Amino acid sequence: KECLIAFNDEIAKEGKRCNLFDSRWIALDLDAVEIRSAQNEKRSERRSTVDFTVGIEVENSTKMLLVECRFNYKSAKEVKESEVAAKITGSINLLGQSPAIYKTVYFLFNDKVKPEAYRKLREFKANRKEYIAVNLNEFHNLIIIKAA
Repeated sequence: KECLIAFNDEIAKEGKRCNLFDSRWIALDLDAVEIRSAQNEKRSERRSTVDFTVGIEVENSTKMLLVECRFNYKSAKEVKESEVAAKITGSINLLGQSPAIYKTVYFLFNDKVKPEAYRKLREFKANRKEYIAVNLNEFHNLIIIKAA
């Protein structure tokens, strides 16, 4: 239960004050899940994971939407393909395949970095996923549409 967190609280934890989302909306904090998993498995090293995931309904089935927050980045040069691939792989390994992982992974950036990060992430091809850079308002609008 301590791995579930309100959307707004998760976004704030990742460095951006937020009150855009309905207070009833919750996310699964994958960093917290991985910490517990490592403790239960008595592993000293933690797998890299994205920050959180949420369940969405797509074509009458539930999918897990992976989200990574990068509000603290000053430049898209900080985005490394190997780090992105490790986070996605770690998240998929942690979650398993049921429910399935949604094909698009969202990366949240501040407005200044987002355009450059968007271009850079489109070049990455690891894990057969599509990587999309958005700002917080764009993510809010996307998630509202996906929740409808």
